[in-house]
Amino acid sequence: MRKGEEIVFERSLPMGVVMDERICSGSYFAAVFRRFKQYLTNPELLEGPPKIVNTTF
Repeated sequence: MRKGEEIVFERSLPMGVVMDERICSGSYFAAVFRRFKQYLTNPELLEGPPKIVNTTF
């Protein structure tokens, strides 16, 4: 990561994702990754019960 003129190495989490556009559109994957980023930056969100439980699968 570059901060100004200095290159800074930070911790990273290697992650691979395989997706099939025939099953789910890219907008759903984008929403999942936004939520995943929220949980990585704010792990305390996982401590309470969910606000909404989706049971329509």
